[in-house]
Amino acid sequence: MQGLVWQIDDTEAFREQLHSWLAGNWHSEQSVRQWWAHLAREGLTTPTWGRPYGGLGARTAIQQVVEDGLADLSAIGPPLDGAGVRMVGPALRQHATMPQALRLLAGVLMGTQAWCELVDEADTDVRDLTTRAVRTAAGWRLEGTKTSTRIADVAERALVIARTDPNSRGTKGLSCFVVSVHADDVHVHATGHATGHATGQAGDQAGERRTVVLDGALVGHDDLVGTLHEGWAVARTIIAHSEMSLAGRIRRGVITLMPGERAGFLDRSVADVLGTHTPNPRRP
Repeated sequence: MQGLVWQIDDTEAFREQLHSWLAGNWHSEQSVRQWWAHLAREGLTTPTWGRPYGGLGARTAIQQVVEDGLADLSAIGPPLDGAGVRMVGPALRQHATMPQALRLLAGVLMGTQAWCELVDEADTDVRDLTTRAVRTAAGWRLEGTKTSTRIADVAERALVIARTDPNSRGTKGLSCFVVSVHADDVHVHATGHATGHATGQAGDQAGERRTVVLDGALVGHDDLVGTLHEGWAVARTIIAHSEMSLAGRIRRGVITLMPGERAGFLDRSVADVLGTHTPNPRRP
């Protein structure tokens, strides 16, 4: 997938490579979709991720060089908004099979799919969830109500934690599934302000909550992430990464856009976006 052989063991050599690459690839005639594809193809969307997952296997110093290079141009940053890179990515890399992870992460890195997480339930401890998944001949049927942020309005997919063992309690008997957020049997409603949920989004997403009703949503057997009845391990990974600041760091000095088809940016030209958006303030 990647084109250049990046000199990730030599920070200054990498900086020179990046400067040359940006000079040839950052231009206003392309679409946002094309720009994000360029970043993903070169491993620059998530350079610290391992190469098998679309990164460069680089140190955080290289991540900083990428951030600085994009900020120097006041460029459109990588598609890091939403839960895709920050929470879904770590969960898939740690718990999904390699084929499943590669299939699902492609849209995350290219910015063509926005994700949210559906772990929390209103007024329910995150370790005692009531959303259930009932096995069917074709997979699983999800029933229950989750809370999320306003990202659910535009997200195409979500990781949802549900109880698959009806006789279990607490963190036992839970499983994780991939669900299409805007399927006919999934309903997203605005519910107001956040009140300290375990996986609350950071930054400007924190205050606005959504109720997501799973009304018999059907998922396939291959939508199970991780081991059946061991979904608490996936939930813990999501929760652990919910407050990490990768997206916040790379926002400095760049234009931030929500990924996914529903957000409406993919087929806008870079020139159009530059005319209507300003870069986020760059910290000293």
